[in-house]
Amino acid sequence: MNCTNLIDIFSTLANIAIVISVPFLIFQLAEMRRTTLAQSYGVAREILQSEEVRQARKTIFELGSKGKKIKQWSKSEIKSAETVCHTYDSVGQMVRNNLLKRKIIVDSWGHSIQRSWRILEPLIQKYRLEWNSPEVWDDFEWLAKMSENKMAS
Repeated sequence: MNCTNLIDIFSTLANIAIVISVPFLIFQLAEMRRTTLAQSYGVAREILQSEEVRQARKTIFELGSKGKKIKQWSKSEIKSAETVCHTYDSVGQMVRNNLLKRKIIVDSWGHSIQRSWRILEPLIQKYRLEWNSPEVWDDFEWLAKMSENKMAS
């Protein structure tokens, strides 16, 4: 057996090893992605289900039910509104950057997201104008639109 034959044999074995390894690598990448999504969902769930955030949502839903105008909101009601905006904006960022699946969030919190957006949009628009910052809570807005689209279909 000469050197050329040995090189051919080793080259063939290397190619076989690569072909065998590729499916395992693909499987590992898929599992890593699933793990990352699961961890992100856990973080989002903790954020959205914390007692403070749930109470903040309750407060703004009550404001919406009463038809109370922003000018009439107390400081604690504004703080609750800002808490809801921050949390849905954070989750919106996670969804928008593919750290969370939109379907999971929309299926679980879509109605709350839409309802919150309708109540809080005037406050958000006010802040955007005052701060000359159109990006204020824009991921919350994006998430609300995605929720509307999902609910409509």
